[in-house]
Amino acid sequence: MAEHILVAIAWPYASANIHAGNVTGSHLPGDIYARYHRLAGDHVLMVSGSDSHGTPVTVVADQEGQSPRQVFERFHHDFLELFQRLGISYDLFTHTDTENHHRVSQDFFLALLERGYLYRQVQEQMYSEKQKRFLPDRYVEGTCPVCGYEGARGDQCDHCNTLLDPKDLINPRSKMDGSTPVLRKTEHFFLDLPKVARLYEDDPAKKLNLPYDVPANEFMNLEGHKISGSRNWAVWMDEALDRYDPDALRYYLTVAMPETRDTDWLWGGFVRRNNDELVATWGNLVNRALTFAYKRFNKQVPTPGSLDDVDTQLLAKIEAGFEPIGQLIANCKFRAALSKVMALAREANRYLEEKGPWFQIKEDREAAGTTIYVALKAIDSLKILFAPFLPFTSERLHQYLGYEGALFGRSYTTTFEEAGGRIHEALCYDGSSATGQWQPSQLPPGQPLRKPAPLFKKLDESVIEEEQARIGYGKPSKLLRTSEV
Repeated sequence: MAEHILVAIAWPYASANIHAGNVTGSHLPGDIYARYHRLAGDHVLMVSGSDSHGTPVTVVADQEGQSPRQVFERFHHDFLELFQRLGISYDLFTHTDTENHHRVSQDFFLALLERGYLYRQVQEQMYSEKQKRFLPDRYVEGTCPVCGYEGARGDQCDHCNTLLDPKDLINPRSKMDGSTPVLRKTEHFFLDLPKVARLYEDDPAKKLNLPYDVPANEFMNLEGHKISGSRNWAVWMDEALDRYDPDALRYYLTVAMPETRDTDWLWGGFVRRNNDELVATWGNLVNRALTFAYKRFNKQVPTPGSLDDVDTQLLAKIEAGFEPIGQLIANCKFRAALSKVMALAREANRYLEEKGPWFQIKEDREAAGTTIYVALKAIDSLKILFAPFLPFTSERLHQYLGYEGALFGRSYTTTFEEAGGRIHEALCYDGSSATGQWQPSQLPPGQPLRKPAPLFKKLDESVIEEEQARIGYGKPSKLLRTSEV
């Protein structure tokens, strides 16, 4: 029975470009999860949007001499383009600067205030006498009292990850003009969490239907150091997509996903995984089998003879992989799921190598046809198993195998107009034409094939040094992290 699946992704601040850590931390895991459930026949709603509020946006606006709305709209537009290029299939990716969002937020606030769950309290905050304004925590920098890092923010230290209050900083300074702020009293509203908690403890009937599955990742670093946008120590995804195919990036972002511990983006690892696994294993299997069938069996799936034990064992092993791999994805264990799919691709590669249809065809055309049929059927199943992770190449392979229609729906940008006349951009997904299903191959003998081409590009080793040079690899840094992928 089809389930209703809500995938709610953390809202990125519309104040900076998106890097690899942002993608592997939330957007890509959510997309893999959503794509799997769509293939499984579930009703999926994957939503998120650009956060136009908060100090990250206003800090950039002040630095650039623009309004917060100008900054937000620029980055929001870039986000929509990036997610389409990377295949992040949001059913709706909107933003927080809409009349609807304002109205709902205000309704929440007023409802809490009327019920007595908010209270006023005076506290001390940093104040800029030069700018005549209070400074939010991100407007204040100073020396961390824990580790001595001189660039700690007013809310946390990025070096040791200690959560801070601006008053904790040694030698605090305004991020905008470098002046020394002073402490002044100011009044704010606070949520009375103990009172809210007691409400549900005293009356179980009022218990909320809260999210029960909240997966969270650790941090992705870059070449042993913490990612830092201000220092250009990052893999900027828009630039990476200019140089590499989206599925190559998605693959490495998944195998390097920081699910249970911090991991590293290593350019050497990216090239190695691309060449050894995508090109030499999965891509090689697909290219050899499809090219052989297209050239030697009249551009169609061969009609097999009787299958022997080796044939049936391979198909049975791949068919048996659907349930456990699906469960791993459903449990947000994406690295383990992808590893199992690639292991099955290696099995199919070994099968093709041991059978050797290029030798069989010289003496027994039917035997060669049987081998290629089994290989294509295995590839057809693997196409589905890889699809949540590698949607672009899976779609191409779907066409090479002679199918009509697409595995997934399409992502598209659209605009909507509010009552006041303001126009907003959003990213949407239409799955009405999708044909993909989470099930083993039903590839029929005799199905016409389309002319195949390699799915992946081999990368030269020189890429490693070129990419490291872009970020100034080897320069001294205090942000060393130790982790490996």
